[in-house]
Amino acid sequence: MIIALKRLILGKTSCKTPVAFFRSGSTQQTGGSTMKRLLSAAMLFLAAVMAYAAPAPARAADYPSKTITMICPFGAGSGADIIIRPLIPYMKEALGTEVVMDYKAGAAGIVGANFFMTTRPDGYTLLTYNQPHILLQERFMKTAYDTDAFVPLLAVTFRPDHILVNKNGRFKSVDDIIAYARANPGKLTVGTVGVYSGNHLTYALLEREWGKLGIRMTRVPFESGGKMISALIGEQVDMALSGITWTANYEDVISLASCTEEQEVEGIPTLKSMGYDVYGSYTSNYIFAHRKAPKEVIDFLRERLATLKGNEALKADLVKSGVEPTIFTAEEAEALNAQFIRNIDSVSDLLQKKN
Repeated sequence: MIIALKRLILGKTSCKTPVAFFRSGSTQQTGGSTMKRLLSAAMLFLAAVMAYAAPAPARAADYPSKTITMICPFGAGSGADIIIRPLIPYMKEALGTEVVMDYKAGAAGIVGANFFMTTRPDGYTLLTYNQPHILLQERFMKTAYDTDAFVPLLAVTFRPDHILVNKNGRFKSVDDIIAYARANPGKLTVGTVGVYSGNHLTYALLEREWGKLGIRMTRVPFESGGKMISALIGEQVDMALSGITWTANYEDVISLASCTEEQEVEGIPTLKSMGYDVYGSYTSNYIFAHRKAPKEVIDFLRERLATLKGNEALKADLVKSGVEPTIFTAEEAEALNAQFIRNIDSVSDLLQKKN
């Protein structure tokens, strides 16, 4: 740019239009007067270019100076909406600006994530999405987004999957399920919500471990958790994989085991404690920014949103909404993300199977 301007000033350019631009009216000026006018105009032009080319630090210092939009790739009233909405007033207070939700539903969340990729990386557009759903979609489905372009700011709720059964059914323990599956190869049916969801990942981990015992299962995907639980109560599936926060409202559904490293609920054992390498299988809702946003903006967002972790009023509001109230800082969310990736990598071949 500077070289081009020098050529323009010295008359060493073949482009006639820019030179004409610096002339005044129809009067052709010569000598020192012309050179001074050209030099003055060129310096003004260069200053304007420099101001536009490197605005990020100046704008970052004033961030945020306008409303922040949170893209929700699922509809109003969806699980993602119910989980994130209680955070909005607390985010406004922490960030010192308005925060609004913008719903971009479609294709199980892919439409919203794809749209987020097209927005300006200035910190004024954020994305909420649940993990490991977004990782699984990118790995096994056709998407236009790249999760490497997302930087986590915060994660909300810790929802481990559980082995759920009909309280009035044949299974009273995990051992009962194992015995039935061995005696009836391929007949054990397992309900999950959706394809390439957190439940699907848990199923693949379970399929790997129980496959070592010669057990074959059939996965039955449902459009929603409500339909899956109804099928479980109606004995249309033998067991289901889901969290227990929302299923606690169903009296006929009980958990036989959780898929976590540590006991989540007293009286409910973990699969790991039984010798099955099925853990780290849970769902959490993330808030992302563009990784290409100015570093000062990302640092500000991470620092301010980290203050929500110890906010007891927020946790109480999450519980009122039926949401498990664990909050993870950006660093903790990145560690969770690494666990999701390890789990996906370990059963990638099983996840690609039709069932």
